[in-house]
Amino acid sequence: HTDFKKINTRNISFGVDTKWVQASAAITSIENYTYFDAASTPKQSGENITYLKIKASNEFTFGKFALNNTILFQKVNNGSDVFNVPDIVTRNTLYYTNYFFKKKPLFVQAGITFKYFSSYYANAFNPLLNEFVLQDETEIGFPTFDVFVNAQIRRTRIYFKIENATSSFSEKNYFSAPNYPYRDFVIRFGLVWNWFI
Repeated sequence: HTDFKKINTRNISFGVDTKWVQASAAITSIENYTYFDAASTPKQSGENITYLKIKASNEFTFGKFALNNTILFQKVNNGSDVFNVPDIVTRNTLYYTNYFFKKKPLFVQAGITFKYFSSYYANAFNPLLNEFVLQDETEIGFPTFDVFVNAQIRRTRIYFKIENATSSFSEKNYFSAPNYPYRDFVIRFGLVWNWFI
């Protein structure tokens, strides 16, 4: 379309880093935002989209246990009908770390990671255009749990991870985009053996 105007983006952001929390906030204004509507037709928004993003993270330790938290809050004030984002995205990891045996030859870290984003009308993927398009029929938003074990024995590192651990017995309603399922229960295993240090 030759009648489309140039997209202008303005961003104001700042951050705070203390011993209690690392936080940042940003306000973004997008003028002439361009998108594909539900019929896969290119369109341009007539209003300025105002987008607020606030992120906070911190790690709490309790002896050999630690809880690492990151939470993101997002809000679209103008243009929420064409610019879709989840209101809340969170990632929380509870893990245990310790050394074992004399001279500490074995290091082990094991834990569980919880990830979640709130329900929203995510853009659908159109494979013919290789682009995302608006849709208002399917909401996505779901929690996932990953279980992991990392170990190091002298020069050898081993990792074991179970992704989306609850998918085998939870409701099958998790999607990365409408009609595109999120990855199912997966076990990943790896071994790194350094011959020389």
